[in-house]
Amino acid sequence: MGTVLTGGASGSVIKKIRICATVTTTAGVVRLFIDDGTNVRLMQEIIVPAITPSTTVEAFARTITYGPDDVLHLPSNTWLLKASTNNAEAFNVFAFYADL
Repeated sequence: MGTVLTGGASGSVIKKIRICATVTTTAGVVRLFIDDGTNVRLMQEIIVPAITPSTTVEAFARTITYGPDDVLHLPSNTWLLKASTNNAEAFNVFAFYADL
């Protein structure tokens, strides 16, 4: 698991997450986890289809947007947002957030 974001000193609110493959993908899953410093819990699974990028086919990308009623909150700097892949493929995971 790779760390995507560490919560700020007073916490952080994540507004959206962008996942982008950097290589050809096979059918699989990207998983997002919340780590509170003691326990790591699965938060969400994103299905990744098999795609061979080219000049006419875009690589896999997905944006998850959180609305005002379902924001993702990391309470403090001991909490982490983590990501992992099902298959050994390269992805970039970006968190768009604000510290509290």
